[in-house]
Amino acid sequence: MQIEASQKREQALMKIKAESDEATSKREQLFMDHELKRQKMLLDAQTALNQEKMKTDINKEIASLEAFERRELEFQQL
Repeated sequence: MQIEASQKREQALMKIKAESDEATSKREQLFMDHELKRQKMLLDAQTALNQEKMKTDINKEIASLEAFERRELEFQQL
């Protein structure tokens, strides 16, 4: 009788540990999924910022070249 109770207790403990391990695994998977989404969002945001910076830099360079060409034309006309 005592051995039977001990075995049932052992089985119950093993079941609780297995359920706990499964819950931990699911929690870790959710955390990793969330972290992956967060990292992707940050990467997408950084990429968008870099693209906007490149566009701004190109537009500034074009404006600078156009201003230089205008000054050159004005100088030639003098």
